[in-house]
Amino acid sequence: MASTAALKTSVTAHNDTEKDARARGRLLTPEPTPGVEDARVAGDLARKAADTHNVEKPTSPAKPAIGTDATEVKLDDVQQEIERVLRCADESYAEILAVSQSSTEEEILTAWRRLGCMLHPHYCHHNDSKAAYRKLRRAARQMGVDQVFIDEVTLWDGEEVLPAGDSESDDDDNGKDAQGDVTMAEDEVPRPPARVQDIYREATPLLYELGHNPSDKGLLDQLNGLNHRISAGNKAHNKYATDKSEKIPKYRWLIPVSFFGPHYKIALESYHVLLQDPKNEVARKNLVTEKVLIDEYVTKHHLPEEWSFDVADDFLKAKPVPANANRIDYPWPTAKAADGSLIIGVRQQGKWGTQVCIETTKEDGRLVRRLVSASNVGLLEVEHYKSMAGHKNLADGQSKWSDRARSDFKELLWVTKSQIQLKNVAANKKDPPTDCCVEFQKKGMHILTVSSLNKVLGPASARAKIEKVCERDGIPAPWKAGWVSYYNDPAKVEKDPTRRRAMKDAQADELAVLSRSDRRRSSSAHSRRSISDVERDQQVQDLESKVHDLADTVSSLNKTVSVLADMFEEFMKTSASAPAPK
Repeated sequence: MASTAALKTSVTAHNDTEKDARARGRLLTPEPTPGVEDARVAGDLARKAADTHNVEKPTSPAKPAIGTDATEVKLDDVQQEIERVLRCADESYAEILAVSQSSTEEEILTAWRRLGCMLHPHYCHHNDSKAAYRKLRRAARQMGVDQVFIDEVTLWDGEEVLPAGDSESDDDDNGKDAQGDVTMAEDEVPRPPARVQDIYREATPLLYELGHNPSDKGLLDQLNGLNHRISAGNKAHNKYATDKSEKIPKYRWLIPVSFFGPHYKIALESYHVLLQDPKNEVARKNLVTEKVLIDEYVTKHHLPEEWSFDVADDFLKAKPVPANANRIDYPWPTAKAADGSLIIGVRQQGKWGTQVCIETTKEDGRLVRRLVSASNVGLLEVEHYKSMAGHKNLADGQSKWSDRARSDFKELLWVTKSQIQLKNVAANKKDPPTDCCVEFQKKGMHILTVSSLNKVLGPASARAKIEKVCERDGIPAPWKAGWVSYYNDPAKVEKDPTRRRAMKDAQADELAVLSRSDRRRSSSAHSRRSISDVERDQQVQDLESKVHDLADTVSSLNKTVSVLADMFEEFMKTSASAPAPK
C-alpha cells in the first residue's frame, strides 16, 4: 500500500526499553506518581466528582457578571483551579482532571470539557493559565479522551456551549433503549464529503512524516491548520442549512493527529527490528496489533485506506529502499552550509535576497532537499559558494527547456520538499516554488523548475513523475503542501478597486466595533483574534526576519572589511620595508 511504501523509507530505531514496553501493542500510559497526600486527593475528588455530575455545560470565564460578587467568586474559582492543577503531580492524571481512576468515559469527558473551557488560555487571563491548560490537556489524553474531543476544546470559540457528554445531538433520547439504557450504534460517523476527503489526501504525507517524531511542532501546526479548514467548512455548511437535521457538528471529521503519530512510530520501530531480525516475534505481534487498531479506526471513521500499513510478511517481501539510496554525486560544485547541510545551488530572490537549494540528511538516513533563504543556512557560506567557479545558478537556462528534450529524458531524481510560510486562504491555490533534479541521456544532470519540467514532459506526465518521487521520499507533492500559518483576507485578491476599498472599510469598521466591545468587557474576557491581528503579527515577524537578515549581512560586511584592512596593513608594512628604487 502507499502508506507502507512511505513508512518503509522512514524506519527509525528507538531504545530497547521503549520497545519492550510497547510489546503489548498499545501506547505507553505512565502510572500515576505515588506519594500524593491522600487526604487532599480524597477531598478534591469528592468535591470535583459532585461538580462533574451537577454541571450541565462547561463554565465559560469569558462572560461573568461585571462588578458583582458573583464575578469575584468565579474569578477566585478559576484561580483556585489553576493552582490545584499546577500542584498536582505531572503523572497524576485523574487528580488533574478531578476524577477518580474508576470514572466512566463520559465523566472524564465532561471534566475535560468543563475545566478545558474554564482554563482555556485564549479566554482566561489568569497567570499560569497556559501551563495549567497544557497539563490538563495531557491528562485528558492519558485518561483516554478521544482526539476529536481534545480538538473540540482546543478550537473552542469562547461562546459555543459544548455538550456535557459524548454526544453529537441535542436530543437526550438518542441512543437509549426502552429501559433508558444508553446504547451505541455500530457506525455513528457518516462518510465525509468530497471537501474533507481532499483535505485527508493533503494530510497523508504529513501523517507519514509525523511517525518519525509525533511531537514535531511544524507538522502538528500544518495538520492543525487542515483541521481548522475542516471545522470552518462544517461551520459554513451549517450557515446555509435550512433544516436542523442537515446541520453537522463543527468538530466532525477532524484528523485524529495524536492517534496516528504514536501508532505510526510503533510500526516504524517494528519495521526497523524486522530488518535486523525478520523472525522477531515481538515486532511481528506489535505490527499485527497496531494494524488491527488502525484498520478498525480507519473503517469506523471512513478515513483513507492509505492510512493503514502492512504486517511483517508483506513488509519483508517488498524490499524497502535502503537509507541514502538516493544520494547523488553532482557534476557541479557543492559546499557545506553553516548548519551542516549541503548547498546544491542558488538563485537570486528579489533585489537583495538569495534562495538556496540544500540537501539534508534525516536521522533515519533519508535525504531531503529544500528551498530556503540564505540567512537560514549561513550568509558567509552562501557568499563563499557564489564566489566558486562553476557554482550552480538555479535560474540559468530555465527558459530554454521545451518538448524537444522529451526524447532525451532519462529519470527524475528528486523533488524539493515544499512548504508555504503564510497562506491567504481567500486566494486561489498557488503551488510553492519547487525544483526538480532531472537526468537526461545526453544533456546530463540539470535542475528544472516545475514549469520547465511541464514543458519537457507535458503537465500530466510531469505530475505523475513528481508524485511518484514524492511518495518514494515520503514528502508531500507541491500541490499538496501545507502552510505554516494562514489568514483570510478577500480584499487582497479583489481586483476591482471600488469593491476592494469597500471590503477594507468593512474590515476597519469591524475592528472598531470589536475594539469598543473589548473595552466594555471584564478583565477575564478575551475577544477572538481578528484577521487583522493575525496579519499584523505576521508583518511583525516578517520585519523581525528582515532585520535579522540585515544584521547578518552587516556582520558579514564587517568581517570582510576587517579582512581587507588587515591585508592593506600588511601591504603597507611590506611596502615600507622594501628598498627604495634607485
